[in-house]
Amino acid sequence: MLRDSGDTRTAVVDDCKDIAALNSENDLRLNVTQIRRFIENDLTHLTLLILNERLKGFAISGGFVADEITLMHILISPDQRKRGLGRKLLTDNLCFWREKGAKRCLLEMRMSNNEAKSFYTKLGFAVDGFRPNYYLTDNFREDAILMSLSL
Repeated sequence: MLRDSGDTRTAVVDDCKDIAALNSENDLRLNVTQIRRFIENDLTHLTLLILNERLKGFAISGGFVADEITLMHILISPDQRKRGLGRKLLTDNLCFWREKGAKRCLLEMRMSNNEAKSFYTKLGFAVDGFRPNYYLTDNFREDAILMSLSL
């Protein structure tokens, strides 16, 4: 059991700078304007993970269409990974949508992201398909894996 499993809460506009700082440390390429839009948009939900009064992670989901939502971003500070905090953060984020009637969560990720594949598979996500040459890198294109989870 975790000694301190952290708390989650919904982000507010005053959190933008802290989210942007954590984001820039981990190169997700989100800027303050984009983060603010996620927070202010009723079609997205941004959940924060707070540990010892410090922001240690966030999850952004949304695009509620029919009964599906999309996980857009999830980040746990590297010094806090492998402690079950990502599971808690994602579970709490998806609970928000389940209460609104969502039945399924979709996501995509890079084929080479084995750590993410393992994380999502342990949470019950299943591979639905692939998008060939979806991600452009400096030297080549990389396929995307499409996954989903029934809520």
